Amino acid sequence: MLRRFEELRKAGYHEKSGMPISEEYRAFLWAGKILTVSGYWDGVTETPLSDDEISRICRMAARVSSNFLTMDIARKIDGSLMIMEMGDGQVSVLQGLGAKQFYEILDRSMGKVGLKCR
Repeated sequence: MLRRFEELRKAGYHEKSGMPISEEYRAFLWAGKILTVSGYWDGVTETPLSDDEISRICRMAARVSSNFLTMDIARKIDGSLMIMEMGDGQVSVLQGLGAKQFYEILDRSMGKVGLKCR
């Protein structure tokens, strides 16, 4: 199976391998709402997502029949976002977050969620 090549916006170079890295994010979602979004690569902590992009992520997540999932997202060279991978949240690494911080966010979010889907 072949996939179309998508050129991604560059974010720098990997500190160990020297390979180029792209602008990528990992979103954790609970019950169709975003818990947190963090930079996928170590040292990339900024998450400049617009309200429209957050809404789009929420709409895509709402179509998945799972209460807890992760979505890896990359920014294409034209500025738009694409899903790189989506999966069950319990098997994903906490990119850019410590375990304590993540579970505090999850605990607070059981009744409400930090980033509201529009």
